[in-house]
Amino acid sequence: MITRRHFLTSIITLILFAIVGRASAQGDAIFFRSGFNGVTQGMLEGESLDPTVTQGLRFAPSDNSQALKVEAGKSIGYELGDAFPSKAGAMEIRFRPDFPQTADSPERDVLRLKGKNDFEAVLTFKPVGVRWVFTIAGKGWRKGLTLWHGRVKTGQWNHILFVWNKEENSFAIYHNGKWVETISSDNRFGGPARLDIGGEHDAGISVDEITLYKRAFTHPQAEFLAESFSKGDRFAALIKRLAIDDHALAERRALLSGLAGKVGRVYPTRGVEPSQGTYPEGVTGVGIRPDNIGKIDLSQFSVIHFPQGPRFQIDPRQFQHIVDYVKNGGGYVGCCQGAFFAEKLKLVDVKCYAMDVWGLYNIALNAEPHFVKSDRDGTIRMHFGNGPIMVAGKDCEVLGTYVLGFPTGKPAAILTGKCGKGNVVLFGTHPLGEKVSYMGTRAWFSGKLLGTEKMFINALLYAAKLVDREGVALDSD
Repeated sequence: MITRRHFLTSIITLILFAIVGRASAQGDAIFFRSGFNGVTQGMLEGESLDPTVTQGLRFAPSDNSQALKVEAGKSIGYELGDAFPSKAGAMEIRFRPDFPQTADSPERDVLRLKGKNDFEAVLTFKPVGVRWVFTIAGKGWRKGLTLWHGRVKTGQWNHILFVWNKEENSFAIYHNGKWVETISSDNRFGGPARLDIGGEHDAGISVDEITLYKRAFTHPQAEFLAESFSKGDRFAALIKRLAIDDHALAERRALLSGLAGKVGRVYPTRGVEPSQGTYPEGVTGVGIRPDNIGKIDLSQFSVIHFPQGPRFQIDPRQFQHIVDYVKNGGGYVGCCQGAFFAEKLKLVDVKCYAMDVWGLYNIALNAEPHFVKSDRDGTIRMHFGNGPIMVAGKDCEVLGTYVLGFPTGKPAAILTGKCGKGNVVLFGTHPLGEKVSYMGTRAWFSGKLLGTEKMFINALLYAAKLVDREGVALDSD
């Protein structure tokens, strides 16, 4: 998202990325790599690194180069020094199981990464449940990421990416570029580190490549990594991709900085002590008590968020303060109950009808581009919980409609409109996600998992008039 004024500057920056990216970004992104193309030597921080242990190794052809065969009693180990990327990083392994994955096969550790504080990360085949588990453990703690039966294919090349991110306190695992699982952790990683593949047992795999990165990766970047083996120079392609992504991220963060201290979050019930709320992407919101509307100056906010929850305990005598705020240029983003309340305020021409159900619903996004949709198209899944289906009237733009199994026309799930000078965005859904009851349990479907939380943040940016409908940043004046 770039301003018209700074368009030329952005183009020049991208050109500079392209010029210097190949020379410097590989060193910035890659910590350790071994391609096992008939040799055991690896690269650590751009310098050659010989293994400290090699035991009875041999090589065999792969679809990419020559792969390392790790059979009974075969192993290889590397000392990675004290510069291990503990705050954020990723480990990529492309391997092929050469043994039958059945409940009768013995359990086997394939790979082990060891560090300080009793830390280790181990990739293991477990016959119970016929699954692969990536276990992360330290002194007094243990967590596991699981690739269930049928995901890792015998006799085929599998791409596994393990990502850690201290900033988000998370571990994640991907298989063939597809996200599998993310778990929370305070991430007590530490260096130095040692990498071992195989051992005295029969690992029973062929390894085509293993790489350790000094950065975490996003879902799209994980998919790009898995697909990059079909490219001629996959690291050059990765470097170019990361340079563009990092530039876009810097622009995104600059854009989000315009929301700092400018988002008001209205509490549904009176008497709640306001506190700073946290939204995705580091956006924070300032709490607004219903009983303070009319007592505080709403113009201090660029956008006000009316969230899901119980009905807002706001007296009709207070309504005009909110309406005047929006008419004078303030933004309004309403989710679920917040959409019902927008109808009550008559901010836009919309009729809301309650649908008393909880769950995940298919939402068909309109073909017309709009920044709020976050470059998504087709049909997506969004969480819904006793919210409204909306019938849009004059001057409303419908961005998404519910896909329902009975003839109802096309009831709106997401729409935008104008109220005087202000932008209004309404979600009948929960774009930030919520819990769903299923077979007696409560499952959490987050907006990050569903890919809808970015749509909510985009709604804040659009309603605050930091961008136009095409996503072009607007000048501060």
